[in-house]
Amino acid sequence: MGNNKLKDFDAFWKEQKKEGIPFKIFGKVEHLPPSLPATMVLEMARLEKEYGKNDLPPGEILELSTFVFGKGKVEEWCEKGLTVDQLADLISWAMEQYNPGNPKAPETKGLE
Repeated sequence: MGNNKLKDFDAFWKEQKKEGIPFKIFGKVEHLPPSLPATMVLEMARLEKEYGKNDLPPGEILELSTFVFGKGKVEEWCEKGLTVDQLADLISWAMEQYNPGNPKAPETKGLE
């Protein structure tokens, strides 16, 4: 039989202490989570199956953004005038940060 020693993932992940990825929006430095939330990955898979790889409805783009940036932040940015196109740019850039060098990663036009 195998080793029955308990693997404590809570402790393991706490030890990793990765830092988020900084970015600036509306004059304030914010941070992406160190890793994509699993709920977002699952939702992206569902949406890709339903809509294909492109042309997500604005409501779906908004929902996806809350997984990465948080509902409160997205609402705050929307109140400051964030457009749907800008939100799509943010999501595209964020996905590139999690998959650097990935030829299938979305374009990040103008964010360099």
